[in-house]
Amino acid sequence: MQNAVVIQAAAVDVGYGCTKWMLPAADGKTIQRGIFRSMAIPVAGSQGGDTADKGEGTTVQVNTSRFYVGPDVVKQADAMAVRNSGSGFVLSEAYRALFLGALYQMLATRKQLGRDAVIKQLNVGLPLTTFVDHCDELEAFTAGTHRIPNPKGEGEVAVRIESATAMLQPVGVMLAAGDMDTRQVLIIDVGTGTTDVLTSAEGVPNFNRSSSYEIGLNNFLRAAVEPIERRWVDSAHVMSKVDEALRSGAKTVELGGKQIEVADLYLSAKTALDRCVDKMVQIAGSLVDLDRVVLAGGGAELFQRVLVQRYPDCSAIVMKGKDSVYDAVTGFYMAAVDAQGLNQEAA
Repeated sequence: MQNAVVIQAAAVDVGYGCTKWMLPAADGKTIQRGIFRSMAIPVAGSQGGDTADKGEGTTVQVNTSRFYVGPDVVKQADAMAVRNSGSGFVLSEAYRALFLGALYQMLATRKQLGRDAVIKQLNVGLPLTTFVDHCDELEAFTAGTHRIPNPKGEGEVAVRIESATAMLQPVGVMLAAGDMDTRQVLIIDVGTGTTDVLTSAEGVPNFNRSSSYEIGLNNFLRAAVEPIERRWVDSAHVMSKVDEALRSGAKTVELGGKQIEVADLYLSAKTALDRCVDKMVQIAGSLVDLDRVVLAGGGAELFQRVLVQRYPDCSAIVMKGKDSVYDAVTGFYMAAVDAQGLNQEAA
């Protein structure tokens, strides 16, 4: 691959709800990152053939299927949202399309458009529930050469990944949090479809107090809107508005032409939040011997609100990650930088 762009370290985290990526900027002094919804819209025939025909996204090919993916995917989606779930997601064509979409977004942010690329070390993530079964398979898929649309809009470029490592998503969160090697830490990664719970003593995971379960942000949002209109649970547009309203502390949100009290949405969501907290405590076994509780993921803010209400004695040790949505992929990137023997600040 002559004249290829060489990227020493990078990371991609394809989650049930969002896909995140991180790599060094072209100047080598800063870090670039991005996020888009984990929705892969099937493209029929020649529809959407040009990479620039719909804005920020692109059409990628997986086997004989084509998918539209990228930051503006919600604008192009059908009325009903596509919900990713289950251990089979990492094996699906949709997962692979999202991964290729992340590679496209990574190259599109670089100044060296239109050139092939070599990534020396790329780290990817998996939740606890699927890590053992799919770690090797994900690494085998990730490593090697992938072809993606040229960000310039003409033809394709090749991206060769020389080495790929799959990591546990909560381990990425722990690495991003830093300064945890001398503490007993509980990592709670509240994702879109699952929550990962990882207990670590002085940097060593304790799998007897760790697990994952299928309760996450989607469950909170569905519980919030179901008492008002059950059909809203499948609308990406409505669920995004409810998510934003609950996070922002707004008093009302307009849904279906009506002003809905956000406090009422929260009270409905709390049933699912309580179940999520109960399950976490069951897995962790105890909260009294912990030095830190680190929260990450899209549902971290709502989870934290309920956790400290129910366990006020823990409020002093509960903290959100430095950037809860990006914490896992940040940890993956840090590990990739270390694997290449690079300085974190200059990677």
